[in-house]
Amino acid sequence: MKSLWLKLKTPSKKWSVLTILSIGIIIGVAAILVPHAGLEITGSTKFCVSCHEMESTVYKEYQQTTHFSNASGVRAECSDCHIPPGTLATIGRKLEATNDLYQKFVTGSIDTPEKFEAKRAELAEREWERMKANNSATCRSCHDYDAMDHTKQHPKRLNR
Repeated sequence: MKSLWLKLKTPSKKWSVLTILSIGIIIGVAAILVPHAGLEITGSTKFCVSCHEMESTVYKEYQQTTHFSNASGVRAECSDCHIPPGTLATIGRKLEATNDLYQKFVTGSIDTPEKFEAKRAELAEREWERMKANNSATCRSCHDYDAMDHTKQHPKRLNR
């Protein structure tokens, strides 16, 4: 028992317990903060539209919608609609999104606005299927069905 205590008390002749503990705390904090910062940065609209084919197409259209500008002043960012709530779901979606980077930088299949437009319907269908699969969880994180005034809605929207 004394030898165990001695090893815990002086685990190294080179470094003190305080030094080793401090290094461990720094590594632990970094292990939490760095991935969190990465998720925050890659979840920003600025990051999402940093590709010129997105900036010149989807982003311009988004700027004309009520999700961008409305009477309440609440703006839905890309991640509000395209990243599901919950840590594991967010990480899973981010991993799926690496395919977009692969398609842009490796295969070149969506690396220009023209190529993006050619695949746009397919990409939109995939996104709509994802939203159906999670019962529109991202939509429902902002929209409360019971709070909606259905008399003010377009008839097409009522069935969604």
